[in-house]
Amino acid sequence: MSFPGLLPSTDIRFNLDLAGGSLMDCGCYTVNSIRYFSGLEVASVEKAVPKILSDNIDGRMEATLNLTSGAKAELTASLTNPLLSLKTYREFIPYFMAETDDKIFTFGVFFMPSLYHYVTVKDKATGKTENLPKLYEDGYTTYHYQLEAFVTAVKSGGKDTKSIAGWVTGED
Repeated sequence: MSFPGLLPSTDIRFNLDLAGGSLMDCGCYTVNSIRYFSGLEVASVEKAVPKILSDNIDGRMEATLNLTSGAKAELTASLTNPLLSLKTYREFIPYFMAETDDKIFTFGVFFMPSLYHYVTVKDKATGKTENLPKLYEDGYTTYHYQLEAFVTAVKSGGKDTKSIAGWVTGED
């Protein structure tokens, strides 16, 4: 997940005392999405390449993660891409891609699917790509469901979080 570098260097996202940096800001969504969509945990970090701005704050992070199944995941998190760069616009649309022996699954714009998103399945043998249809009714945004899950967890005293998909625990 990447954004054009429109934030001033004084923005709180670049404050070390507030645990700033791209991985802690937009990268946390990327890491959680990898865990959620794969159903796996991160076992180790194989490679991490930060672009350090100052005071140990990463403006960009590229990493390769080893998951518990032996699969690998790659992530990019950036708050400092050049505004007029083609790379910025290619990276701006967040997507999750999973590859098996015969198919490539892509979920584009998973971050705010209520605005726009797409799901495709590409057959490696034929090269054909299938766009999956919308299988939901118009209604609430993802934030509504996240808030609803949070309220449920608070009302249960934190005891009812196992049933909440993608719930991040205190240990995480």
